[in-house]
Amino acid sequence: MTKLATSPDGRPDRSSLSAAPAPSRCWRAWPPRFARAVCLGLLLLPALVRYPTLTIEDRIRAEARPYQFDLVTWEAAQLQTRLPGVLQQLRVPPPPDTPIASAEDAATIREFFDAVARWRAARAANASADAAAALRAAWEAQRAATGAAIERAIGALASQQGLTADTPLGALLLPPPSFAVSEPPRVLVVSPRDHVEVAQSILLQPDVPLVAAEALEREVDGLGMSGLVVPIGGIATYPAIVPLQSSAVETLSAVAHEWLHGYLFFRPLGRAYFTSYDARTLNETVADLAGRELGRRLAEAFGLPVRPAEPTSPADQRDSFDFRAEMRATRLRLDALLAAGQVADAEQYLEERRQEFVAAGYPIRKLNQAYFAFHGSYGDSPAAVSPLDAQVRALRAESPDLGTFLRRVADMSSPAEVAAATSAAQAGP
Repeated sequence: MTKLATSPDGRPDRSSLSAAPAPSRCWRAWPPRFARAVCLGLLLLPALVRYPTLTIEDRIRAEARPYQFDLVTWEAAQLQTRLPGVLQQLRVPPPPDTPIASAEDAATIREFFDAVARWRAARAANASADAAAALRAAWEAQRAATGAAIERAIGALASQQGLTADTPLGALLLPPPSFAVSEPPRVLVVSPRDHVEVAQSILLQPDVPLVAAEALEREVDGLGMSGLVVPIGGIATYPAIVPLQSSAVETLSAVAHEWLHGYLFFRPLGRAYFTSYDARTLNETVADLAGRELGRRLAEAFGLPVRPAEPTSPADQRDSFDFRAEMRATRLRLDALLAAGQVADAEQYLEERRQEFVAAGYPIRKLNQAYFAFHGSYGDSPAAVSPLDAQVRALRAESPDLGTFLRRVADMSSPAEVAAATSAAQAGP
């Protein structure tokens, strides 16, 4: 038992009593304090569990939310009218001997692109708003019939090339070709600053204002990442969204490109798309190469020019500046600076180079790591440094036809497999 201290006269020392409360007083004070602490902890615990610390990706997504493209609503609206035709194509793919296009379909498609050309010529000549609107209405009125004709032609080409899927239910066309000629969403591309890679991408509304796009980019930059809002030439939604390109053959190639993403989705290469930046680059390179070949074949079948028209505007004549060579040199220098850890120097270098491109007639709004992450995912882009484009082209060259090439590369899921196949072919028997 503890003995209380006493004063010289033998009475208990009151100072000691006040410094060390009696057990009964301590016991009376302790439970309410403990209970309050426990209650507070219980109130905070769900918040800690439900709301973890926001990641950089979460914060970027939150900033972009007001401008995000509502993909679910768009898909639902499209499939509501398209689903019966899609299911019919799925169940009954065209026989392999089906002509690519009937004479009627070819005429419909030529008339559509002629109408588009007249509309563009009128705009270039500063025609009145009413005249331009009437010409636009003319090609828009033919859009649905033209789209259906192009979809039938891609289905016929796919069957000719053996690109249907063998299933217990028989041969299926996966996916049935389906697309909409429309302005696609824009994309907010996010890359780390210390290397080039697509770390995040968010679909934005097609008409997001420039001031909002630049504000989003600043938010991304402020989080220590590199951001860029870019327009795209199409997107492999279902149906795919494809804008009018500068020529008929390029529009057809873009439609085929997006359909090929859907075709690859059901195979190892497509399933690997989001596993790594290299797999994404391989997928895009294959779709680009094969899409251009399919686009040329479609143009031939429709009686359209198979090569884009040469530019005639003086602004497009930049013979003294080799864009591809200059952009590739810029990418190589960027990678060298980043590999040396000189991130700030690399970003200053990119701004200096951007100004040089602008002075040469190429109005690049922003040149940063995100720019190269996006454009570098296409193997034949001057912003790319991957050997994939040459390797994929080598595989196509040694394949007897496009279908054989696509079936072979679709079973690959990494650039290493492509490199191995290319090396084996070069080594010979």
